[in-house]
Amino acid sequence: MKVGFYINNSQFLQVDCRNVIDGNPGIGGTWHLFLIVASQLALRDNGLDVVLFAQKNTGLLPEGPNIVEVRDNIEALEYADKIGVDYMVLNLFRFPWASYDYSRLKSKMKIIVWCHNFATNNELISMARNEHVSKIINVSKEQMDLYIDHEAYSKMDYVFNCVPFLREDIELAKKTAFCERQHIVTYMGSLVSQKCFHVLASIWPEIMRAVPDAELYVIGNGRVHNNNAQLGKYGIAAADYEEKFMPYLTDSAGAVLNSVHFMGNMGVEKNKILQMTKVGVPNPTGFTETFCLCAVEMQTMGAVVTAMKSPGYYDTFLNGVIVDDKKSLKNSIINLLLSQDEIDDCIIKMQQLFSIDSSISKWECIFKGKQFTQNHTVEQRNKSYRLKWLKVLIRKGKDNNILPKRMLSLEVLLTIRDKVVRKMRGY
Repeated sequence: MKVGFYINNSQFLQVDCRNVIDGNPGIGGTWHLFLIVASQLALRDNGLDVVLFAQKNTGLLPEGPNIVEVRDNIEALEYADKIGVDYMVLNLFRFPWASYDYSRLKSKMKIIVWCHNFATNNELISMARNEHVSKIINVSKEQMDLYIDHEAYSKMDYVFNCVPFLREDIELAKKTAFCERQHIVTYMGSLVSQKCFHVLASIWPEIMRAVPDAELYVIGNGRVHNNNAQLGKYGIAAADYEEKFMPYLTDSAGAVLNSVHFMGNMGVEKNKILQMTKVGVPNPTGFTETFCLCAVEMQTMGAVVTAMKSPGYYDTFLNGVIVDDKKSLKNSIINLLLSQDEIDDCIIKMQQLFSIDSSISKWECIFKGKQFTQNHTVEQRNKSYRLKWLKVLIRKGKDNNILPKRMLSLEVLLTIRDKVVRKMRGY
């Protein structure tokens, strides 16, 4: 069986990605996952012939897949169709799902949509009704559960993202117990407005007043997803975004506060900082978080994480505190910094849930036509979140022909509400 994966590596051509299994070398999390899964599937004895479509074969991509150069995801899809690919895996993002002319595909190739982002209602409807799309793969169970009452749900499955676990780094992290760690807060991720670092920056002065020796480490910058992005005068993020958050992190002369450390993009060496971290704050508002690789990495290094509600966080916050708003986030960070309690060791459970072997095995099941989510049985877990209980009732009504199968999903209305709430809160 021949399977294809497409990555857009045009923005990280100079980054050495040959050892992605050891950790993220400093690229976007989505493409890091694509490279891990494609390369590991190619190296295993599973009967799969893996083709990796990319903008350029730099010699810095992992071994295993056959690499084919293409201009974009559309050319990748159509070339895969010509060379007999059975399953083509595309990222949800930046493909014209609703407008693409699928009659251009001549083979029986099936498309698997890997949703590292949240799909719009129009995208979901298009994928649900398109016979070329065989599977819609979410990266967390809560992300999939958002769409219980949507017509696209019948094509859905989920595969937890896999995270490389470096045993040596984990053992070093264990040498500094949580209750003995310094008052260090770490943010890790892209410094763009969608990741909402500005929300954490805005409460940092208040955190400093409550915990005067607190320090903030910032891993990442505005070039995580684009090495060519233009940065502002601090060399941290785009100029307009720097203007949004730097006033909270500088003194009257414009110098960065002594308590704040901007580390830039980092590879596996970031673990040295995470080993010292007491409180990890990934995306503060949870906006756009379908899984949150950063949260898993922080917890494997012994930190506790905290952030506002998001689907991904319900699956990845094993040692974490999920809050409702910015005030609660501030209080949570302060309380965790000052905590003298010890935390549970969640490493074994994380390895069970998010290991490379677990993830790759599930991908192999998908390509073999197996569905491993037990016919979409809905666990009554977090049933009040996003009105899951009501979505379950709506789904039952559709399945029993009491309600129209194409009735608008409740999640569409909740998403509209969220946009209003974020605007009111300034997120």
